[in-house]
Amino acid sequence: MAASGSVSDAVSGISAVPPVLELVSATSVSVTGVSAIGVSAMGVSVWTAGGGAGNLVSGRSYNVQRFISATLNEKIEGLLHETNFDIIHMETLFATTWLPASIGEKTKLVLRTHNVEFKIWQQLANENKGLKSWYLQKLSKQLKKYELSILKQINAIVSISEVDDKFFTQISAAPNLT
Repeated sequence: MAASGSVSDAVSGISAVPPVLELVSATSVSVTGVSAIGVSAMGVSVWTAGGGAGNLVSGRSYNVQRFISATLNEKIEGLLHETNFDIIHMETLFATTWLPASIGEKTKLVLRTHNVEFKIWQQLANENKGLKSWYLQKLSKQLKKYELSILKQINAIVSISEVDDKFFTQISAAPNLT
């Protein structure tokens, strides 16, 4: 069971002014003046091979797959080769799709959670009936598998709500920095 803590506890051992890579939405980036690469999941249809129907066969989460961007992954890999970041801050669960396979051992991964994502889809499944309920339940289970597995790689979690804080504190070894 994880304990709540401070940011300094979670990222101890880093330099006084750490280089930080923030993986956030384009709207957040434009405000801070950091360069951004636009990624949109709006063009992915649930019924195309890359959409949700294709993910029924593959077993991968449609909710996650729609955020994968080869262009963005290449840019981030390039940044990681140029700079040793002390912290990579991911603004949502879906920003974790942009993490390359290998990250420096000293780099701390901090995830800001907006929700327990799979629970939203579970609730939608419970509010529907028949085939739609079955499909939404399938999406929820795939997303839950991803969400719980990614938490094993995270060094610290920043939850927005107390409800989410309690959930993540119970299931993750990473300190929750609310």
